[in-house]
Amino acid sequence: MKILRRTLTGPIIACSLILLSAVYSWGSSTTAEGVPRQGTDLHSKELKKDSAMAKILPVLESRVGDQKLLERAKDKLALMDEAEIRLIASLCERISLDRGTPDADIAFLLVTALIVLS
Repeated sequence: MKILRRTLTGPIIACSLILLSAVYSWGSSTTAEGVPRQGTDLHSKELKKDSAMAKILPVLESRVGDQKLLERAKDKLALMDEAEIRLIASLCERISLDRGTPDADIAFLLVTALIVLS
């Protein structure tokens, strides 16, 4: 069982990254209906970003031991756009729900990749 899990982990991570990048690139330019996005209220964007950050920061604080790395991650998060923040927040929700499982570990790997590569 462990051998099977090891052999499947790499392809699962690769497929997840490909799917995430496809969803992110599609979602950043259009709405769910395929209509180009219009300007939205700045205040509501800030509220959404703040609520998403409230989901992200506790996960990062619990998983990242180095304070310097945590500060760099916070700086990068502050520069990200709303779609990236929402994606990371949804992954952090998954991490919070599935603590200690391989699913949570893969989700954290994806969060890390998104922050580092931003």
